[in-house]
Amino acid sequence: MTVQALMKKEDMKEIEAILRKYKTYHAGKVILQEQLQSVLPSSVEMNDVMLMKRDFDNETEYQFAKEIKKELQRYRLITYAVDVAIEQLDVIENEFVHYRYFENKAMKEISIEMGYGEKHLFNLRKRLLEKLFISLRGLIS
Repeated sequence: MTVQALMKKEDMKEIEAILRKYKTYHAGKVILQEQLQSVLPSSVEMNDVMLMKRDFDNETEYQFAKEIKKELQRYRLITYAVDVAIEQLDVIENEFVHYRYFENKAMKEISIEMGYGEKHLFNLRKRLLEKLFISLRGLIS
C-alpha cells in the first residue's frame, strides 16, 4: 500500500499542526523543566530517571511532578522526532518547512521568497507531508 493511500487529510492537518507548534514545544520544554525543578525536593536531581514517592512531602506534589515529567517527555519526543524528520528533507523542502510552518508565511509570500510558483509549492508541500507522515505518524492520534 502506498503512503498516499495510507495518509488521510486529517493526518496531513495533524502533521502541519505539529510543525506549526514546533517552536512552542521547544519553549514548553524549557518552561516544564523549570517547573519540574521548582517542585522537586532538594534531594532529587533533575537528571534522575525515576521520581520516587518517598522523596516528596505529600501525594499532591508527587502527582504534580509526575504529570510535569510526563508532559516534558512528550514535548521532548515531539521536538526530537521533528528534528530527525526535517534532517531527512532536501534543502528546498527544508526551506519550505521553515517559511511555512516556523515563520507561518502564506504560500504567496513563500513563492516570492523561494522563487517558485504557488502550484509548484503546493505540490512540494504534498510530497514533503508524505515524507513527514512516514517519519511522524507515531505522533498523530
